[in-house]
Amino acid sequence: MAKNNQNPSTIQKMWHDKKGKAIIKLGLWVAFLLLIMLMIPIMNLFNKTTTLPQINEKPNNDQEKYKNINEMWENLLSFNYQYQYQVSDKVTKETILFQGKKGNGIDTGYRESKIGIIKYRIEENHIYQILVDSEEEITFLYEEEDKPFLNLQDLHTKLNYFIPAETISGTMRTLNYQNGDETIEITTTLNEIKKIRINTAQKEYNLLFDTLEQVSE
Repeated sequence: MAKNNQNPSTIQKMWHDKKGKAIIKLGLWVAFLLLIMLMIPIMNLFNKTTTLPQINEKPNNDQEKYKNINEMWENLLSFNYQYQYQVSDKVTKETILFQGKKGNGIDTGYRESKIGIIKYRIEENHIYQILVDSEEEITFLYEEEDKPFLNLQDLHTKLNYFIPAETISGTMRTLNYQNGDETIEITTTLNEIKKIRINTAQKEYNLLFDTLEQVSE
């Protein structure tokens, strides 16, 4: 049988030669380095984080968190709360202060003015001055021009005819109503009315509310 003679390739010859083997190793290292250099930009391309333009949805998110202002009014008119009303006359510089609490339909508090302090109770649209050992019905608790602003039901009815400008800052919201020379500004939290500020040509009213609680059945 004839013997199959295979001639060694050039690489095989070089591999068995000391100098050729060094050349082959050098070539492999160069090829390896070139491969690494090629892979680095490819890997960076895949690992690069794509930054998409951010859409500012904060006003919409804030808007969704707040109760409707009419629902807040309904709560204020039907719930129990503590209050402080300050009425300042811009001409005479006199101030009248009302501090009290509304609970289960009865409003009790103190009226402080330059003529002194009186204790009062408002129940079923009747106003009583509370004396040491008796009560008497009175009509002078509010000045006539103050009644549309200190009677919350009347004020709410009036504001239903206007569309306010709204400003939101975190968990506080301001609703601004303009009616001629009258400016009415309502400040709310996410759930309730906290302050009503009214400016007229002659007077300024600051109404503060606290401890809003549902009336017990």
